[in-house]
Amino acid sequence: MRVEANWLQCLRELDAVFEQAEVAFCEGRQAVYMTALDAHTESIGVIGDPWRAALWQCWEGFLRVVTQGYPEHAMAYCHKALALAEGKDLSYLRAFAECCAAQIHLIAGDLLAGQLAGIRALVTFEIRGNIPWACRALWLLSALTNAMERWEDSLAYCRRALAHAQEGAHARLTVVSTWRIGSTLILSGHPAEGILWCEAALTHSPAPLDRMTIEAVRGNGLIRCGHLDEGITQLEAATAWFKERLLWHDYSVFGLHLGEGYVQRGKRVFAKTLFEEIVRVSYDRGYGRLEKKAKKSLDAIEKE
Repeated sequence: MRVEANWLQCLRELDAVFEQAEVAFCEGRQAVYMTALDAHTESIGVIGDPWRAALWQCWEGFLRVVTQGYPEHAMAYCHKALALAEGKDLSYLRAFAECCAAQIHLIAGDLLAGQLAGIRALVTFEIRGNIPWACRALWLLSALTNAMERWEDSLAYCRRALAHAQEGAHARLTVVSTWRIGSTLILSGHPAEGILWCEAALTHSPAPLDRMTIEAVRGNGLIRCGHLDEGITQLEAATAWFKERLLWHDYSVFGLHLGEGYVQRGKRVFAKTLFEEIVRVSYDRGYGRLEKKAKKSLDAIEKE
């Protein structure tokens, strides 16, 4: 009976932790949630359930790469999840691992591998009717194609996600799909239109992480429209928020935009200091693509 009671307690505790995942994510508490997952490492062995074990591996990999970096370490968790899915013929679970792998590939800068993983995940999620995770796969595909400067493909992914979100009346999915359309428009040279999409997303009372991301994207759009002071202020607040929560990838992505704003405003010392920090952060955590971009921006300042 003691063994059975321990098994049941571990099962309940682990399921409770999994249920908190999305809430913690939306509030920007990824680092705290990862600590909660780590505390249940032994529970995975006690329960002996391949589904929960693989899901735990997926979340571990995803959270580690967004808070700590080290894509190769994070990918090791996804590989374990994929191995569990293959061994037990859990094709649905394989899609979760592929989606997390797409995120890791994006952060590592392996864009083609990320796109292929995202497409494989998307097919399964759409067939199964899992709208939240289909949208997540589509958002990742949008980010990956943005990094490739394939703007029309990115917009198509965003609009597909928005259609899913609106069909299912999912508030958060609508918010994220909306601001991602705005982000793509801003990055592709249509900042004024992109800002309107960001402002539309803000009308849906977004969660803390989404609100701060929208403000950062909008700040980039304002800078590109020539509203430097307002854009810089928004990006300064957003990057400070990401840094406080150890969301180093988001900090680096939007820090690059903030640095561009500093350069345009003539604050080259501010820009140089920020780009130097992003180079260090990216190098230490394996953000190869962002490290190259920060170095390129730093070189441009030093040549002036």
